[in-house]
Amino acid sequence: MISTHHAQSLARYFGISFLLALVMAMSADARAHSATYYSKTWTTDINLAFGYQTGSLSTATARSSYNAADAVWNSVTDISVDFYNSGSVNSMVVDSGNVCDVPASRVWIVSNDLSSGTLARSSTCGSPPNRGIVVVDSPRTWEYGSAVPTSSEWDLRGTMTHEYGHITGFSGHFPSADCAANALQTMCPTYSVGNYQWRTLGSHDIHTIQAAY
Repeated sequence: MISTHHAQSLARYFGISFLLALVMAMSADARAHSATYYSKTWTTDINLAFGYQTGSLSTATARSSYNAADAVWNSVTDISVDFYNSGSVNSMVVDSGNVCDVPASRVWIVSNDLSSGTLARSSTCGSPPNRGIVVVDSPRTWEYGSAVPTSSEWDLRGTMTHEYGHITGFSGHFPSADCAANALQTMCPTYSVGNYQWRTLGSHDIHTIQAAY
């Protein structure tokens, strides 16, 4: 028979043990995500500059979506890197194919016909990264602003939020087990027309970048 005193002591012991195990599991999870997904991290803030494009992807509405997407990452606490907008426009009509041609400390946002079914692509140059590029598929039907996309539109803001995650150094995507329909993880691998789920960050998105930086 266990006395009341012993029962309380055991309860405290198992309660503390459970909390320690939970904290250790969360820490290990964050470290694992950092090691798996962040092979490179920036040591300075990321300066976003716009490649000069004709058409709707260069409009003020589209640019407001680019800026809203970087604000999502900037709202994450306890990280040492931020996006900021230089306001400059670069004379770059199409993707040159070589990100290392981009001026140092800049990320150019440009549009081009990707012609491969890809919504957008991003890459960085340098180790640690000191320049980058995001290319958006120009012929696609986009929702450029803050409205909910229709069933025939792709969400520019959510797509850019996802691509900025890659620009920070997020080299992979979360596995499908972390990407249930209600999980709201931005760095999941697939996106569907009419979806705006990627506009916000999920818990895995947040603790992974926190662990990396």
